[in-house]
Amino acid sequence: MISAKSLSKELFNIHRSLNSSNNIKTLNILKRHIKKLQVKYFKFKKVFDWKIPDRWEIKSAYIKKLNGQKLIDINDNKLHVLQYSVPINKILKKKQLLRNLYFQKNKPNSIPYVTSYYKKRWGFCVEYNKLKKINDKYYKVHINSKFEKKPLPYGELYIKGRSKKEIIFCTYICHPNLGNDNLSGIILNFLLAFYMQKKKTNFSYRFLFLSETIGSLAYIKKNLKILKKNLLAGYVLSCVGNGKKINIISKYKENFSYNFLNEIFKIKKIRFNDLKWNKRGSDERQFSSPNVNLPFVCITKKRFTEFKEYHSSKDDLKFLKVIDLLDSFKKMKMLINHIENSEIYISNLKGEPMLSKRKISSSLVSSFQKTNIQDNIINFFDLCDGHNSLDMIQNKLKLKKKDILRIVKILKKQNLIRKI
Repeated sequence: MISAKSLSKELFNIHRSLNSSNNIKTLNILKRHIKKLQVKYFKFKKVFDWKIPDRWEIKSAYIKKLNGQKLIDINDNKLHVLQYSVPINKILKKKQLLRNLYFQKNKPNSIPYVTSYYKKRWGFCVEYNKLKKINDKYYKVHINSKFEKKPLPYGELYIKGRSKKEIIFCTYICHPNLGNDNLSGIILNFLLAFYMQKKKTNFSYRFLFLSETIGSLAYIKKNLKILKKNLLAGYVLSCVGNGKKINIISKYKENFSYNFLNEIFKIKKIRFNDLKWNKRGSDERQFSSPNVNLPFVCITKKRFTEFKEYHSSKDDLKFLKVIDLLDSFKKMKMLINHIENSEIYISNLKGEPMLSKRKISSSLVSSFQKTNIQDNIINFFDLCDGHNSLDMIQNKLKLKKKDILRIVKILKKQNLIRKI
């Protein structure tokens, strides 16, 4: 298996964007190691309130002095060009050039990451400290880019388990030359997919490599019906390559996505931050949006805008710590193993079972004849709705494990419940 470090080096300088052949190149590199990973395409243009932009390809971009000296070149860093810039090949006055330069005064030695997916413009991104070098009257400005009406690529690996109920791990593949955000997510999702690809599993697993926002929305449009039917838990992996402590962001708390994480981290005594939903920032926004309402949790470490290197050239391979990335991998393997060992039961009936005819309780009805075991059986049965694992039921009913297992044995013997 390829190491996380060598794969990071191979993928870092590929000029990925929202819709680009370099996204396909990235997926094909992953496919070398995971043969069953499929490179697919969204061929529709309209996605709910959005549209999929044309594919953007760029060959070269630079700013030169008239004597031929290059000041800025995307061969040095892909962030130097405004993503989705239109082509230009002109000699411009300094004043015209400066209107199309993007920089951050509070990060004077960093190149900012700036995009313009839905409005045609051109531009370059520079370190603020380099502006003082732009003092000639004229400059040669060159961007060799083009737009093509080609579909949006994405990657998908489906691993069929004993149950059709599935767990999804999702990440985004549209950022160039950024380590933690989100090369780390790509590598982690790859490591998990590689780890799971040949395993026999109780549940089914799906690993998605999408363009952020538009890719997740397109996937929802294409697959919402089956997601509603089969999704057990969903996780978005973002910024997982720097730091030790996990942050989780979930709109919903009463679901498997949240509870599986909460359970295993408490069992393993792993400290984590449960962030407020308004701290969201990645594709969990789309999967949990109104009228979609899928229970996705975002898993992150140094979260989105809250590290100073965010969306800048300082988020490089040095900032992406392999040891922290492998720590994330270790914790996600714990999560998967916990999910695989979880038992989930559903009722075989409509309505409550008649316990007396099965000699589980007395046929004499009175308030003083009820027993704890009878109450516990009915309460347990009521939670066999496909939304609670045994651990979740035990926690809700505050019963001992042996009592839970006893109830399971009774109900299974009577064919009242079945495992999903």
